[in-house]
Amino acid sequence: MTTQTTNIKLDSSSLVLDTIFIWKGAGHELQQSNPKYWDSKCQLRIYQSYSMPSIILCSDLDEQDTGTSITNSAEGLATLIWQKYQNTVLSARRCLGDNFLFIEQ
Repeated sequence: MTTQTTNIKLDSSSLVLDTIFIWKGAGHELQQSNPKYWDSKCQLRIYQSYSMPSIILCSDLDEQDTGTSITNSAEGLATLIWQKYQNTVLSARRCLGDNFLFIEQ
């Protein structure tokens, strides 16, 4: 029998989600179910570690017509991401929770 060991750095973050996130308008909650508002999208990455809060990184896509900028949607966008992933297990039995850092890139 062969045993393989892996070193896990408990103080460094690991990428647990890498996706395109789509929201409506400027990210306000009431706009999300209204079809008259335009779609906006960004690259969403979530990093987690055992010793730090989750890190949410939102980046513009390298394409035209991606809707409202992350800068103009930051507060609403952070709330929408939190609402979607707060109870989703992303890594090692750990959810996004209430303690996270939101970074616009």
